[in-house]
Amino acid sequence: MIRTGGEQGGLLGVKGLKQLQLLLGTDLSDLCDGTTFPKSAKGVAKIKAQIGQPVVLGGGAQHGVVRLAIGATDICEAVEMAMQIVTTREDDKDDPFATLDALSDAIDAMVIHDTKLLRKIELLATHWDAVAKRFDELPATAVRWQARLAAEGVVGPAASDNQKPQEVTNVDIGWLKPHEMVVNQDRVNALVDAIGRWGAYRKPLLVDKDSGSILDGHHRYFAALELGLEKVPAALVDYLEDDSISVELWPGDHGVATISKQDVIDMCLSPNVFPPKTSRHTFAEPLSPIFVPLEELNDNDD
Repeated sequence: MIRTGGEQGGLLGVKGLKQLQLLLGTDLSDLCDGTTFPKSAKGVAKIKAQIGQPVVLGGGAQHGVVRLAIGATDICEAVEMAMQIVTTREDDKDDPFATLDALSDAIDAMVIHDTKLLRKIELLATHWDAVAKRFDELPATAVRWQARLAAEGVVGPAASDNQKPQEVTNVDIGWLKPHEMVVNQDRVNALVDAIGRWGAYRKPLLVDKDSGSILDGHHRYFAALELGLEKVPAALVDYLEDDSISVELWPGDHGVATISKQDVIDMCLSPNVFPPKTSRHTFAEPLSPIFVPLEELNDNDD
C-alpha cells in the first residue's frame, strides 16, 4: 500500500497508483528544483522502472496495492547472466561453487534494482501533492501507455517540447527476420505466459526498418509466434545509419571472430542464423514501456 504525505495525504486508490506507475517509468530529475523535490534527490528522481498493474483489495477496500515480485523472466535472466560469467572466466572452470557465486551476484543486482525502485516510490509518496500539481509538465514515457491510462480516466503527462516520443508500429510478423537463435525455450514459454496474463505487449521489438531484422527482442518475437499473433509492436530504426546503435560479440566461442551491422543484416537475409547470444546490441535510448492489447495484434486491418 502507498500512503502519500502532505495535507491531502492518505492511501492511494487504483487511479492514483496508475499515476504512480507512469511516474516510476519517467525521468523526473527536472523536478529537483527545491520546490517539488529536493535538489539532492536527482539520482533517485531519474530512476526509470516498471511495475505491474496496481490492483484494488477485496472486502470493500477503497485503496489499491502495487506488487513487487521476482518473475520467471527475471529468474531466467539471472541464470543466463550467471552462466555467461562462469563461461568467460578461466579461473572458474575448476571451482565447484563458481556458478552459485555468479548466480548470487546476479540476484544481488536484481535486489539493488528493487531497492532503487522503493526509493523512488518513497520520494513520490512524500512529495505527492507537489508532483500532482505538475502532471501536465512531465515528459511522456510511452505514448501508447499514456493513452491506455487516459482511457481509464487517469491523468498522464503530455510530451514536452524537447522530447520526441518513441514511435511504435504494429508490423506483420511474417516480415520480421531473426538473425540468431534464442537462448532457450523456457524463457519463451515464460514470456508467453506473462503476455497472456497481461493481455498485451509491454515492450516493443527493435527492428531495422529496411530489412526487418530483429535487433532486440528475439524472445518476444518467438513468443508472438507461439501466441499465433499476426502483428508485433516494433520500434523501427535505420540500423546501418544510426550511430546511436552499436553491435559487438558476446563473450564466448560463436564461430566468428568479429561482427558488424552488415553481418547482422546479411545473416537475417540468409536462410541461416547465428548461435544464441552471438550479437549484443547497445542503443543510447532504452525501449520505452508500451501497452498494446493482444486484440490489436490479431487485427488484419490494423
